[in-house]
Amino acid sequence: MNSQTLANELDKTLAFLDQELGQIRDGRANTSLVDSLKVPVYGQQLPLNQTSNISVPDSQTIFIEPWDKSNLEAIEKAISENNTLGINPSSDGNRIILKIPAMTEEVRVGLVKLISEKQEQALVALRQQRQTAHKSIKTQEKDKLISEDQASDLKDQIEKTCQDYTTKIKQMIEVKQTAIKSI
Repeated sequence: MNSQTLANELDKTLAFLDQELGQIRDGRANTSLVDSLKVPVYGQQLPLNQTSNISVPDSQTIFIEPWDKSNLEAIEKAISENNTLGINPSSDGNRIILKIPAMTEEVRVGLVKLISEKQEQALVALRQQRQTAHKSIKTQEKDKLISEDQASDLKDQIEKTCQDYTTKIKQMIEVKQTAIKSI
């Protein structure tokens, strides 16, 4: 495994972390809060953004307009049962309205803790990918596919790549935590 292959794997980790952070509410209405929420429609679980138009008319409201009005009740129930949102939906018969409540200090502290857990999960994934890369280099060196100097250079490249991605992860976390604390 070279540093480019590792970077590709770490990009996937960053994309996953970005998606996870997007689903954590920060006090502002945002379509990413509900985009990937799975709803039971047509006998299967589909992401909400594949069943409805989702819009944000103001900073505290999300409108969800199902393309098929017969799915309105199922979508409303899925939102109600979702533990991470903590939002009670209301319906006017044509669309679902989500009012994003102001966050209490207790909720903010809980969300900051949740974000820290997401950071740790991303860093664990990074460390596992680094270990895999190091094992690959050792195997190549042992099998005489690369020299000791080449192995050392590859290890240095991998460490640099991992440091860069650790910094990116920490920056993403800091931005989200700042957003939660400032609203």
